[in-house]
Amino acid sequence: MSESSIATARQALLEAWAALDVVSGSVSGQDAIDQLLFLRSMSRRADYGSLRIIAQLDSDGEFAERGVRPAAGVADLLRCTRVEARRMVAVAASVFPTSLAGVALEPRLPATATVLGGWEIDRAHAEVIERALSSDAAGRLDPEVWTSVEATLADYARLHRPDELAKFAAKLIECLDQDGPPPEDEDQQVNELHLSKSRTGGGGRIKGTLDAATFDVFARAIKANLTRLGRDKTLGERQAEALGAICERVLDDGYLTPHSSLATRRQNQYRQPRDALSRTPPCDPRLRLDSTNTRRPPGIHSATMAGFESNTPPQRPSPRPRELVRCARLIFGRLTRNGVGIPAVASGVRRPARWVSEIGTGLRT
Repeated sequence: MSESSIATARQALLEAWAALDVVSGSVSGQDAIDQLLFLRSMSRRADYGSLRIIAQLDSDGEFAERGVRPAAGVADLLRCTRVEARRMVAVAASVFPTSLAGVALEPRLPATATVLGGWEIDRAHAEVIERALSSDAAGRLDPEVWTSVEATLADYARLHRPDELAKFAAKLIECLDQDGPPPEDEDQQVNELHLSKSRTGGGGRIKGTLDAATFDVFARAIKANLTRLGRDKTLGERQAEALGAICERVLDDGYLTPHSSLATRRQNQYRQPRDALSRTPPCDPRLRLDSTNTRRPPGIHSATMAGFESNTPPQRPSPRPRELVRCARLIFGRLTRNGVGIPAVASGVRRPARWVSEIGTGLRT
């Protein structure tokens, strides 16, 4: 057909459509309903023609000559989204398939092509049918069953909306696919975690896949810390705060590498963590006492001190002065209250456990 004949046909259609608009502006009642259904059928006819032209352009290689993919070319021409353009190309290839030589073939969806060409269903119905029959579950069906499902869906689309058709297709294919997907290899368990900083500033994202053992430990730790948080937040927010609380306790306990800058800052901030002080005994019995670092209390025989010094292990690094003062006040304060004349203040000493038992004070070690 020449360009002049196409232009003449388009002009005649526009003139007839303008006359129809003038007449339809004054209709009401049943006439208005009939006009609405007529316009809907015209819209379906236009969609059917669009699909046929898209399939023809793809078969002729027009998109390839311009260096674009069919979906990208359709999206650029019709000013639609890429998702909508991909669906149109997929339906066009299923309803109007062609060979590599450009010869028209039988439709992949024959029943759908029939009702679509008869303007009985919308393009959205055809997209739902094509997407459902291209799923993995539909691919596991026998060819005869697959053909029967396609005919059933095309007949169902005549009287139902696209969303209703999608739900019906999913249930039908699920019932027919009784075997289901093949079982995955349970031996290949991935255990990895990825941390990524946010591009907009502070914070970030945590994403990963954990094996059974690691996930169980992680879930138990998160669940144990949820009880300490408020109930006015969502579960995701509470789990995030629980993970942060666990990490804070780990950092406070000093489980960091020595070369870490964060470890240095943590050590400067928490010189004496409360948990560490509560777990560490106030006095070390292995600390060596001699004449250079302690004062012998009166009433204690020199042989006792000599025996203690001979059985003491080698000297360890000196404790912190604050701990020494605290231990000295504790030792001499208790001895003074029990009637032993020992100065109440001394520094540079820790109470050995055997020393108190040897001098017979009866204090609890």
